[in-house]
Amino acid sequence: MNVLLVEDDEIVRAVLTDTLADAGMHVRSVAGPAAALELPPGNRPPTVLLTDVNLGVAMDGFALADAVRQRWPAVRIIVMSGGPQNLNGHQLHPSDRFLAKPFDSAELLGVIRDLAPE
Repeated sequence: MNVLLVEDDEIVRAVLTDTLADAGMHVRSVAGPAAALELPPGNRPPTVLLTDVNLGVAMDGFALADAVRQRWPAVRIIVMSGGPQNLNGHQLHPSDRFLAKPFDSAELLGVIRDLAPE
């Protein structure tokens, strides 16, 4: 399974990358939306996008999810945040999932496997 991880916190990104890789997933981890959307067209598209909500001023996780879904319509999306679960007025696509921080590795892997079983 190919996971595109977008997290601006370097430590959180490293921990999540290790967790996903240890579970046998191929992970491309980046710090922001621009890098996430720069995946060369010849590469295999991600199976799952795992993105934080707060990614800086240019684009938040919801806008990134929309852009990624337009580029790769079959992608499954998990939006994560330590903020309020009301998503600040944003609506998730029916196939998307929200994951509240903090979460443990078992919870993360369970959501990924439920969303995109191999």
